[in-house]
Order: sequence, then C-alpha cells, then structure tokens
Amino acid sequence: MASQIDVIYHNGAFVKFTYPYSVLKLSNVLGTQEILRLASQIKLKPVHFVSTISVFSSAGESGVKAVGEQDELTPGEVLKGAYPQSKWVAEKLIEIGRERKIPISIYRPGRISGHSQTGACNSSDSLCRLLPGCVQLGCVPDGLEFRLNGASRTQVAQSCKTDK
Repeated sequence: MASQIDVIYHNGAFVKFTYPYSVLKLSNVLGTQEILRLASQIKLKPVHFVSTISVFSSAGESGVKAVGEQDELTPGEVLKGAYPQSKWVAEKLIEIGRERKIPISIYRPGRISGHSQTGACNSSDSLCRLLPGCVQLGCVPDGLEFRLNGASRTQVAQSCKTDK
C-alpha cells in the first residue's frame, strides 16, 4: 500500500466519552502511530489529520478563548476525559512526524453536526437528538446554557476538499 498511495487522510478515531484511556489508546494513539509509519514508508506522503478542539483546555481553565489550527497544544494533564487525552497524545505523535519532515495538516473541528442541507446525522448522538426535539417543541430545557464549537458535515467536507 505504501507504494500505491500519495496522500493520507486520517479521520479515524474511537469516540466514546465514557471509556477509559486504556481502551481508546489502541485506535486513537496507536492507530495514529501506524498512519505515520505508513506515511514515511517508500516515499513521503502528506498526512491530513483530523483531531478535535478538545485537545485544548477549556477557556475557563486556560484562559484561551479562540484556538487556531496552528496553535500549539496546551499541557495535556489538565484535559478532562480519556477521549481528549487520547487525541492529545495522538497530536503529540503528529508533531513528532512533522519534526521528521512528514508534511502534515491538522484539522480541529468541534462537534460535527448533521449535514447543513439535509440534516442527516448520527442518530445516536445526544446533541443530534436534542436539537430537533427542541425545534419540534419550540423550547429548550430550563437552565440549558452552553457554548458549542461546531461545524456541519458540509463545512468539514468543503474544508478538506479545498485545502491542498
């Protein structure tokens, strides 16, 4: 395979917010390690790595309000939850790959919602169930205040198509 491909798009992750790091490590960390190994075999291949905005500490803990694609990671020990921790470690591996001259682009979307035109989404996702319910009822639960960094599937697809 290493001799047949010219570019790698790595969007694979095991996303379970209740699972321990030991379970998520296999897919999220070791999977990224294998992608980097593939990218460096025979000929160097650019890697487009889809991570998560969750690799950064929340604004309340770090004081960071806006994060850019080129921003360096905040210290991982303040991250809450095994999923962001596993993606943080994967990004550290990606940084090592970049230092070793593998051409790498990192994308850090927030929550990815349904398709912007059709609404098609992961029907088991809690937010994708909550939003249509709120629209149908014309209200939201009392005290529901939160910020959401999100993107539609269309936005993510367009971003990957236009970024060379």
